[in-house]
Amino acid sequence: MKDQKCLTAFSLGRLKNGLPTTTTKKYIMIEKLNGFDLKTSEIERLASFQSRDGFMLLEETEFDEMQKYFEQFPMYKNIIAFLTDGNSNYWCLYISGAMKGMICYLSHDEPSLEPKFKSVLNLLNVIEENPEAYDFYDLDRTLFDFPTIGNTSDFEQRNQIIEQLRAELLTEKDEDTKQQIAFSIIALTSTDEIEKNIYPFLDDTDMYVQERAIEMLGFHKYKPAKEKLMELKTSAMPNGRTAAANALKKIEI
Repeated sequence: MKDQKCLTAFSLGRLKNGLPTTTTKKYIMIEKLNGFDLKTSEIERLASFQSRDGFMLLEETEFDEMQKYFEQFPMYKNIIAFLTDGNSNYWCLYISGAMKGMICYLSHDEPSLEPKFKSVLNLLNVIEENPEAYDFYDLDRTLFDFPTIGNTSDFEQRNQIIEQLRAELLTEKDEDTKQQIAFSIIALTSTDEIEKNIYPFLDDTDMYVQERAIEMLGFHKYKPAKEKLMELKTSAMPNGRTAAANALKKIEI
């Protein structure tokens, strides 16, 4: 049974009894989010979360508008938006699929739905522990759960998630969705799995997938890929060539 229950302390009935308008709006959103199978601990934490510039809990109207937008595109079928920076960028929660419960960041400039955090709690912890940050770009990437060069043994489901994503990649027909699945596999891969999970994407026909795979070799400073990167400097698609040159610089540092 899922660790979820209706939080009677935040019921809509109570909200009508004279709470301030901003508080009422917040608790209405908490009630709405409570319908997406979140854990009780996550709902309670969202209820106590204090929005600030750059990290604001969505209001009901914007949440509903985002849901309608997401419904138009297969690539967004598994997510809901719940935090925004007020500039059309959103922190989103996976509510279904292989990455259920995980967090991605949706930028209006370049959609990329690979996971950044394992859970709502991990994201909120980082936001609250970094009060000087005012948006996604102010957060140090080393604070994210993914991608990481460190030990991933504390996330037992990771390999299972990757295998499920690999299976989905084989059957998915929508090209945008396939791209996002590939991005997620690449982000979730640990250093010792690079040749199994990232190498196949180095020759991908999607220019952006190839570029992301090459960038990740540089992120991991994966020295065994040096010869392959030398080849890709001339054989890759345009974005990949630049990415290969940058990755080599990181490896050689």
